[in-house]
Amino acid sequence: MRNLLLPGLCLLAFAFHSHAQNNVGIGTPNPDASAILDLQDNAKGLLVPRLTSTQRQAIAAPANGLLVYDITVNCFYYFSSGTGWNSLCQVAGLTGPTGPQGTPGVAGPAGADGNTGPQGPQGVQGAAGPAGPTGDTGPAGANGAAGAAGPQGNTGPIGDTGPQGLQGIQGIQGVQGIQGATGDTGPQGIQGIQGVAGVTGDTGPQGIQGPQGIQGVPGATGPQGITGPSGATGPTGPNWNITNFAYNADGSLNLTTSLPQNLNTTAKAWLLSGNSATTPPTDFIGTTDAQDWVIKTNNTERARVLSTGNVGIGTATPIQKLHLSGTYSAAAVGAGQLRQTNLTAAGGYGGAVVNPAFHIQQPTIRVDAFGNAAGFNPAATYPTNSYPRYVGVDANGDLHVMHPRTEYYYVVQTAGRLAVTSGTFTVNPNMTQTITVPTGQTAEVYLTASIGMSNTATTAGLINVVDVAYFIDNVLMPYGGFARKSVINSSTGGNAFENVSIVGMAVLGPGVHTIDFRSRRNGGTAGASVNIGGDGFVDATAGAMNLIVTYR
Repeated sequence: MRNLLLPGLCLLAFAFHSHAQNNVGIGTPNPDASAILDLQDNAKGLLVPRLTSTQRQAIAAPANGLLVYDITVNCFYYFSSGTGWNSLCQVAGLTGPTGPQGTPGVAGPAGADGNTGPQGPQGVQGAAGPAGPTGDTGPAGANGAAGAAGPQGNTGPIGDTGPQGLQGIQGIQGVQGIQGATGDTGPQGIQGIQGVAGVTGDTGPQGIQGPQGIQGVPGATGPQGITGPSGATGPTGPNWNITNFAYNADGSLNLTTSLPQNLNTTAKAWLLSGNSATTPPTDFIGTTDAQDWVIKTNNTERARVLSTGNVGIGTATPIQKLHLSGTYSAAAVGAGQLRQTNLTAAGGYGGAVVNPAFHIQQPTIRVDAFGNAAGFNPAATYPTNSYPRYVGVDANGDLHVMHPRTEYYYVVQTAGRLAVTSGTFTVNPNMTQTITVPTGQTAEVYLTASIGMSNTATTAGLINVVDVAYFIDNVLMPYGGFARKSVINSSTGGNAFENVSIVGMAVLGPGVHTIDFRSRRNGGTAGASVNIGGDGFVDATAGAMNLIVTYR
């Protein structure tokens, strides 16, 4: 009860005498501003924790200034990190209290008197009683040290930030000034002096014509005459460097400079009709300095090769060796193929569904030859216009048009197996699927199936044990594709219903494979029978099989 009194008083003090200056008064409504706790009473004092010396020394990590009353030595102690526990009884040279007197030891028993005659041995002196504990000697009172400076008072709380003043009204925008008149167009500069026309090189002399061949016999064509020697090549005219050109007043072209030395033959220029006898890599299209090479059509850049070697199509800043860039298109891949659930009519996001198609970035590469080449499923399974198909990389790093990477199959049973008594695995109606794995690929097949079953008789306690399993190419799956279920009637007049699910996974190599779901009655009550599965869309004992085929 004593331990609850002080917290209760503190709560009352907080309730009635807690001030904005963050100090508390007990017994006074006006606690002193320098004290965080002000106690006032005419008949009571402050009782601090009372501990034995052992308990006081056992306090973990005492704080500086921690105060307790040691009931072993009847003295107040305070803690300082520099000196440890300090007794307040040492203040002003006071002598500590004398320790309690030890308990006197018990007197030993007196020895018995010997018989008359020879004097008997002296009795054994009784053991001295244990000495009582020596009381703690109070420490000699030394001159009291100067008292430590009192702790600095707590900083008062920071006042609340005043409300922000209202923002002034924005001034009216000034009227835009009248636009100044356009200055007169300056006079056209004087046309430069026409350069002197270059001297035309002399025409070389024509070669001597060879003699005409002798007229042959009429009816037969005579042999062709020998070609005369070629005339000597005339001297090469001066080379010109083209730096500027203009049209004369009469419309003629005015060339002011000549061609450079390295364009003196057509072999050093790329002709619109094509070039021959080129010598890679000395003959090339491109730059010889650290400048990009740009390709344009209709005066718009279409491709760029950076000086670092990166090639960009649709972007002037390619960040990879080949960087293709397109723009967003509202065209859809194909209705029902993929679904964007919050595409708005404006092409944005966050609204109601307006198109059950998935919108993609405008395509940047087209690959033809998506027909049913060797290795693809027949047209009946995957027709020519079936999408998506994929471009994949083979072991050599070459790109190829590939079979769809993932196929999904949902196969439902068309009718149940009724009154089954056979212990032989039999395919449930329609629960079979053919898969063709292309040459050079493997297929990972993930299978799940669920099927219901019911007893045909209503006898209480009747039992049928049913096995279900996957078969691949007429062979029972070795792992994971098998389950067993017991169907037990709990009472007369009812047909027990049960459902069983199985999962499996298989890796198939190239070729055509058949996967089917089979069932059998493996035991139970003699002469009993069981219905296994039913129409996957109607019956309560429906059977269905799901396959996910991923090609690698």
